[in-house]
Amino acid sequence: FVVRSGPCAVSEDGRCVGRPEGYGPSEDCAITVGGGGGVLGPCPVFDTWAGSDPVTLPGGAAHVGSDCPEGAALAPGDAIAWTSDYNAQGSVRSGQENGCAAKGTCGLPYSGDGLGGGWELCFA
Repeated sequence: FVVRSGPCAVSEDGRCVGRPEGYGPSEDCAITVGGGGGVLGPCPVFDTWAGSDPVTLPGGAAHVGSDCPEGAALAPGDAIAWTSDYNAQGSVRSGQENGCAAKGTCGLPYSGDGLGGGWELCFA
């Protein structure tokens, strides 16, 4: 993965990308698939505001909440986009559970104005 813009980080020698340590309001990232591409494995963290904060893959498939795109095939040069909500980071709060607890993919607790949630995509 290559981060073209924004605060997202690449880890594990380019195998993973995202904001696993939580994200703030009104962030966005433009990411390109580098190397040989591949198939996405399980997400170590996938906890975004279910109403927005989509991780958008090529073809327009938007993944929110705890909807990790495991199994998606990505080719070199494919673009991934992500934008966070202006005031809701993460989804685990009273009445807003997004399913990440059952999947074991929750990030930081919900925040209305600071770091919360988190997400990370990794090649299998």
